[in-house]
Amino acid sequence: MRRFKVSAGSTIGKNHTLLQTNCQDKYNITEIQVNGESYLIGVVCDGCGSGSNSEVGAGLMARFLCQEAARQLSKGVPIEWLPDMLYRAALRYMRRVLQGLRALNPAQNHEVIAEYLLTTVLGFVMDSEKGIIFSAGDGLCVLNKNISSIDQNNTPHYLAYDLLNNVPSSFEVREFSVKQLERLAIWTDGLDPQLLPSTWGHSHPRGLQRQLNVHSRKGRLEDDTTGIVVERVA
Repeated sequence: MRRFKVSAGSTIGKNHTLLQTNCQDKYNITEIQVNGESYLIGVVCDGCGSGSNSEVGAGLMARFLCQEAARQLSKGVPIEWLPDMLYRAALRYMRRVLQGLRALNPAQNHEVIAEYLLTTVLGFVMDSEKGIIFSAGDGLCVLNKNISSIDQNNTPHYLAYDLLNNVPSSFEVREFSVKQLERLAIWTDGLDPQLLPSTWGHSHPRGLQRQLNVHSRKGRLEDDTTGIVVERVA
């Protein structure tokens, strides 16, 4: 999208460094054109801290949701129809992944899910006129001057829970006007909102990542932190 600049970054948190555990955050960004219309898709995912390999589910989910959103948009599906479709598609995908993991791990379903598949989801889809933000679990969202912290008391609703309870839910959804958009950001819950001013206005493609590296070295990030930033340039 020519009118917007997109940046992203991810870094391990101080607590994970001290415990010598992996960064459990992942992100994915996709841009496509359909019949002359540009679409921008971004997703950040935060794997459950108690899962020994939850970065696996986070990475798979971020990539799958971007690819599935692009696939549906290419078929002509309106943006506002995407959240319910993506949620159901993500559950079907996770069931297939679970079957594959069970072939390697004889543990019960709930144990494999807890180890690999529990992840939050925070994403957006936008074209030249309208956009949506969708979420399952916690995180931080910025729309222009509006900062929204999605706080679930450190017990987020992980999408993969629905693999066990068979009571499918859906994403929480917020709509916005792209014509009025100056800046948009989605972050996992590891970013202190007080650090937000330092995440804007980086001209270098790696500027946001470098800034996160500085915060990490100075011990300002307790938890893993991952974000996607969209800023109007024209």
